[in-house]
Amino acid sequence: MLFPLMFSLVALQPGCLVGLKKHEALQASHDALQLEHDALQARYEADTTAMRGQILSLEEALAAAEAESARLGQELTALQSEKARLVKDQSSLQASVKEMETALIELSQRKAQADARVAEYRNLLARFKALIDAGKLKVKIVDGRMVVELATDVLFSSGSANLSKDGEAALMEVAVVLAGIPDRRFQIEATPTTTRSTRRSTRPTGSSPRRGPSS
Repeated sequence: MLFPLMFSLVALQPGCLVGLKKHEALQASHDALQLEHDALQARYEADTTAMRGQILSLEEALAAAEAESARLGQELTALQSEKARLVKDQSSLQASVKEMETALIELSQRKAQADARVAEYRNLLARFKALIDAGKLKVKIVDGRMVVELATDVLFSSGSANLSKDGEAALMEVAVVLAGIPDRRFQIEATPTTTRSTRRSTRPTGSSPRRGPSS
């Protein structure tokens, strides 16, 4: 009985080798998927940090504009008080009153511009916050123009320089938002990570060529 038993053990060895190879292949596939998952997680965390930085930048610009508006408001109040005092002695200080009125007009215009910037920053934050939080775009102010940078992984399929269906949908979503902001010029940029780089710029339907809000 010893010889048949040895024959059976030898016969089973090829099957064991096949099972081992299959196990090693599955393990290698699992390791590759784990590496891909780790890379995607790191990219997600980096994009989230960048988006928070964009929001913080806009909020800082808004705070600076609000502070400027408050300061100009205090100066305007002080000048109005000074004007009231000077008017009491119009006969001798008429020239000074005229100069003060000119300064008041200029200061009022500057305050109105500062208030307009505050309103524009609030509007931009409200309109783009959802898209920024979703990781679809980033917003920055360059030379007084608002530049909208769309995430390349949203616009383009991996390894392609052509717009994907998701990218077309994202562009349409952004265009709808931008079209609701009249009398502003916008620049939309994207650079897909492919072997040949492209740079795209577009303007939403209905917008006119005018400089965006200045910081």
